[in-house]
Amino acid sequence: MRDPMMNLSVSKLPMFIVGLLLLLSYTLIFMSSMIVLPMFLQTGAGLSVFITGLMIFLIIFTKKTIQQYTS
Repeated sequence: MRDPMMNLSVSKLPMFIVGLLLLLSYTLIFMSSMIVLPMFLQTGAGLSVFITGLMIFLIIFTKKTIQQYTS
């Protein structure tokens, strides 16, 4: 290609690779926690679906509220 949309030479930089791996690991951990945590709360702790959903909602709401006031 004459004009690529993204310059792929940036992938040769070690800090780019480290940043990309950190972003990937953060995303995987966050997404898996949103799947595993409700399953644990329902089966392991014996909580109802409503209480589990309320707890997850409060976790996300608190995180977004803290981000709003700290950034």
